[in-house]
Amino acid sequence: MRFFLCVLLVLLVLPMQQACLSSSASKLALFDPAQLAWPNVRDDIEVGIVDGLADGDIGGVDAVVIRDRSSRFQGALRSKDRDALRLIHWSTLKPWAERGINAQLESETIGPGVAESFREHLRNFDEIIEKLRQPEQRGIFQ
Repeated sequence: MRFFLCVLLVLLVLPMQQACLSSSASKLALFDPAQLAWPNVRDDIEVGIVDGLADGDIGGVDAVVIRDRSSRFQGALRSKDRDALRLIHWSTLKPWAERGINAQLESETIGPGVAESFREHLRNFDEIIEKLRQPEQRGIFQ
């Protein structure tokens, strides 16, 4: 009877452990598409910063702070460091990427179709980052 209970317990616990491990591994796998998308998002952020400076909405110090945040965000993505990624608030960078897309559209550097494609790209990136920023689920074996 004891043997049967031990086997039953193992059969019940192993799938839970697998689920916890696969969830953590799948979140780490999200770093790859985020790293691929980042250069385009970073470029949009930079255009947004330049537009903000040109319009007088931000000063030079603000631009340095935003660029520093962007650089630290890039470092967190490269090192696949979820804790560092959580410390850098994506919500403070995203508006600059959106502004960059809008500035390119207004200056006719890109057309409406390309702008929509860039916005979709940014939405997808945003979803990935939100998943990566979620706290890890701790299983009973972790």
